[in-house]
Amino acid sequence: MEDSPCFLCGTNCNSSTKNDVFFYQCPACSEYGITEEASCVLKEDKHKYSFIIKERSLKGFGTIIITDGLDGNIEPIPCISLDSIVSLFPKSASEIMNRALLNLGNSVEYPGDRITINENYKILLFSRDLANMDYFLTQLHELHYVSYSRISPFGELIITAQGWEKIEKLNSAKGSLNQVFVAMWFDDSMERAYNEGIKKTLDELKYTPIRIKDKEHNDKICDQIISEIRKSKFAVCDFTGHRGGVYFEAGFAMGLGRPVIWTCRKDDIDNAHFDTRQYNHNNHIVWENEKELYEKLKNRIEATIPSF
Repeated sequence: MEDSPCFLCGTNCNSSTKNDVFFYQCPACSEYGITEEASCVLKEDKHKYSFIIKERSLKGFGTIIITDGLDGNIEPIPCISLDSIVSLFPKSASEIMNRALLNLGNSVEYPGDRITINENYKILLFSRDLANMDYFLTQLHELHYVSYSRISPFGELIITAQGWEKIEKLNSAKGSLNQVFVAMWFDDSMERAYNEGIKKTLDELKYTPIRIKDKEHNDKICDQIISEIRKSKFAVCDFTGHRGGVYFEAGFAMGLGRPVIWTCRKDDIDNAHFDTRQYNHNNHIVWENEKELYEKLKNRIEATIPSF
């Protein structure tokens, strides 16, 4: 171990190198690795990656390796590509505020604990600088989610009862902690991919997979699909066969803010519809057999799906 600036935020920290991967134990960002190739590519918006790495740590995830293109693992550590990790960044101001509040909640051991703000909280609060951090804290104070006292240059806060109620609602809005919606081609040729790849993974990670074909219902199928996606924590959508229903279900889940994991058999990935090309190759899990689907899907879930 040696002392060096954190690649993402510049904070002085312990670092090491192994097999062309730079590892950092940063007190601000938490522990992570980044490949040499990814470090050469990543020149701008490093703060966004820092935010996501810190948020993962607060949710109980372990070390992750950031790569230029690989989603999988460099044994025994899960990897996530630059494109995949930046896609986890909040999409709106309201999402930033909500996730900042969730991060504050995850950073305390007990309700009622007082938080002493320091410069490292910029990352936890998705803030570019101290002024931006003060703005977010002031807004959370005005919403009565925290009681914030500014003490130059930083401050102290405590999450209020109203803030904890908001946190509970935000967690509930993520859907069931266990249910996962699975969208895929209902063809006999895909049953092994489901049973030995998708279902096996979800079972091992203690999730309950929901496929509409496996569930008895009396409602219109679209109503049932919408209902089950709303109740799910995230969706796994396999585009092999490129069925219109899978595109609809993935789009609806994304519209609800549910994470979507995109998968496709390798011999069919080039047939993906034009409007999803932004998700192809870098973000799709491309698989050739059930074992590869199982391994890559397990790594992706462990790397990108929040534990709360």
